[in-house]
Parts: sequence; C-alpha cells; structure tokens
Amino acid sequence: MGGTVPEAAVDKYLRFIVDRRIADAEKELEDLRPKMGDTNWDRGYVRALEGLLLTRKANNDNYLFFTKREFDKKSLKLLMKGFSDIAGSLLYGDYDRGYFSGLARLVKVMEEAGIYSLSNNTRNHAEEAKAIAQ
Repeated sequence: MGGTVPEAAVDKYLRFIVDRRIADAEKELEDLRPKMGDTNWDRGYVRALEGLLLTRKANNDNYLFFTKREFDKKSLKLLMKGFSDIAGSLLYGDYDRGYFSGLARLVKVMEEAGIYSLSNNTRNHAEEAKAIAQ
C-alpha cells in the first residue's frame, strides 16, 4: 500500500468535490499534494483526486462516472466494494490500487453524506430535508 494518506484532508477535499466547491477543492488539493508520498500507489491516489476535480470543473457532467446515474444506498455500497476489491487486489499494480483507493474514498464520503448522485440536476437528500423543514 501507499504512504500515509492524510484522511481528514482527503475527506475535506472530497466533500468540496461533492458540493462542487471548485475553488475550495483546488486549494485543498494544493495543500494535500505535499502531504502525499512519492510511491506509485500515492501517485495513483493523487491522480484519482486530480481527475475528480477536472471532471467536476467541466460544465458537461457526461464525463464524470458518478453523474451518469442516481445510486441508491445498496448500489453505492456495491460500487465501493468493487473499487475496494480492486484497490486491495495484488492482480493490479500499485498505481491502479492507489487510484481505485481514491475512488473508493469518494464513494465513502458520498455515502456518509447521504448523496447518491453528483449530477447538477439532482439535489441530495440532506438538501431536500432542509428544504422541506423550512
């Protein structure tokens, strides 16, 4: 496995990605890069984080896998399991395992936040609950 991943900083960054707070995500990623190691695993992990930012910045959500459909809790768990299985499999190289570890972390953050899609057209459940309560 890779170096020490600053989990709190990664989770903060991924929450910015989920919320499409691009400027905050860019700053957090710049702060995060020097904290990562220089192994192939670390490079794959960072590349996943960078790719999420690039696709989130794009005006066209068709390039981001997570916007292609609305997940439910079960399908999100299956997705996280699939990414985690690849991340832990010795059939893949360190770079790929790091990359899929980064994607698995995004799914975990989405699940914890109760967000099942990153589409701009889909409000997350927490926002809907706030709107109903007001």
